[in-house]
Amino acid sequence: HVTHVAGTAAGTRFGVAKRATVHAVKVNTGCTGQVPVQNAIGAMNWIAGQLIGGQVPNAVVNMSLRWVVAFTPPADVLALETAIN
Repeated sequence: HVTHVAGTAAGTRFGVAKRATVHAVKVNTGCTGQVPVQNAIGAMNWIAGQLIGGQVPNAVVNMSLRWVVAFTPPADVLALETAIN
């Protein structure tokens, strides 16, 4: 999924933004497809740091995360929502 999205966004031949630079930020630590909330928040903080520090002047972020809200503690959902905002 991630490769497809990156290709659609920044593919050099057919991408929407052909001259864009893609930066991969790994958040998944296993093969289950589920991402710990702390990893997702850490990735968002790293991205924000790059933007604030002027390392990346413009950015679009796409996070495709598998999220099972029914099994997620409410405090983790709130932490993620806070990080996104």
